[in-house]
Amino acid sequence: PEPGTPSYPNPPEPGTPATPSAPPPPPTGFPWCKCEKGTYNTPFRLAFSPDSEQVDGGRKVNGVITGDSGCDESDPCCNMDLHKLEFHINDVCRNHVYGITVGDQSFSATYQSYGVNKLVFKITRLGKGFPGGKRVWTDIPPAEEGGLPISFYLKDGVCGSLESFLAPGTEFAFMNTGSTCCPSFTFNADT
Repeated sequence: PEPGTPSYPNPPEPGTPATPSAPPPPPTGFPWCKCEKGTYNTPFRLAFSPDSEQVDGGRKVNGVITGDSGCDESDPCCNMDLHKLEFHINDVCRNHVYGITVGDQSFSATYQSYGVNKLVFKITRLGKGFPGGKRVWTDIPPAEEGGLPISFYLKDGVCGSLESFLAPGTEFAFMNTGSTCCPSFTFNADT
């Protein structure tokens, strides 16, 4: 260009967007976060009793988390801590949990929506009360020793049973601190 003439960058090629590209789409499949997914190499198992108890105002759902030493210790998720549990639930069931206990600790329910038919019920900070905030599989008794009891209370109504609370074909996921490992499983009341 001639002296005093401003210099402009070359215009984009025809057919090239003039604006920055859109961010990448969110992760697909439950759980809807960026983490190491899969059902392999997790040191935890979760099972719910097919029976629930009628209690004042709703139903108490009982389950147990167990430690499992059968995973491949060379996989980083085999040595994950247990920070939270996430459950894919029916969209109409937000705020239907009114109490949670894991072991002898009480927890509050949290919910997050990732879109239509993508509502998640979370039990977070599972390491509270443990030194360093960690709850690794070696801290959780194996099934033959009773495991770690988990219970939550569902309000009476349309979401008053585990089967109606959870979305069809529901998955749940164990999450570590930092959400780098999130092995997920399809729900089965007696698994």
